[in-house]
Amino acid sequence: MHPTILSVPVLLAAFTAAPVMAIPTIYTDIASFDSALGAPSDILDDFNDVSTTFGGFTQLTLPINRGDYSLTNQIGTIWANDGGLPNTVDGSDFLLLGDLFVANPAGFTVSFSSPVIAFGFDYNNSGGNEVNLDVTSGVFNQTLTVQDPVNFFGVVFDAPVSSLALRKDPGSFAGIDNFRIPGQAAVTVPEPGTAVLVGLGLAGLNLRARRRWRHS
Repeated sequence: MHPTILSVPVLLAAFTAAPVMAIPTIYTDIASFDSALGAPSDILDDFNDVSTTFGGFTQLTLPINRGDYSLTNQIGTIWANDGGLPNTVDGSDFLLLGDLFVANPAGFTVSFSSPVIAFGFDYNNSGGNEVNLDVTSGVFNQTLTVQDPVNFFGVVFDAPVSSLALRKDPGSFAGIDNFRIPGQAAVTVPEPGTAVLVGLGLAGLNLRARRRWRHS
């Protein structure tokens, strides 16, 4: 077979075999989020060390390094809550966006130490009045209505992201808890078959070039 006929279909097969995600996909329950990832997600931070790390119910000053990620770009008032308020997200410690002057916005940026393809968290209303929570990353933006009972938000991105911003609009408090990222089993590894197909295609193109050079 002539190398020209071999190389082009092989290269086309290689690139069409690679999965491509079109747009970020939103999930409102953990089961669907985990199913999309192909494995149970890992809890990146449950904030249950508030008492030992921050000293209890206290107002935070960012940036704060939490190991696998950092909290940066502070907007308004953010609290580390050790359960002192009745409306906890899951019955344990959590973050609280807002202050006594609930007309003010509040928020932060989650900056990951390694880019992630998905992110999720639990949230609820800790003040009584409904409030909007904007979740943003690059061109992605989603507005959540924060209310009781506890809700889940998850997004699987079209490409790895290094940061994601959460901003509470004026109106009330918003409780945030249980940051989630893909589990280890969900990490996608390129299929060997794809690499082999690309290699064969490049080899075909190289062979064609060499034959042209010899006959020139």
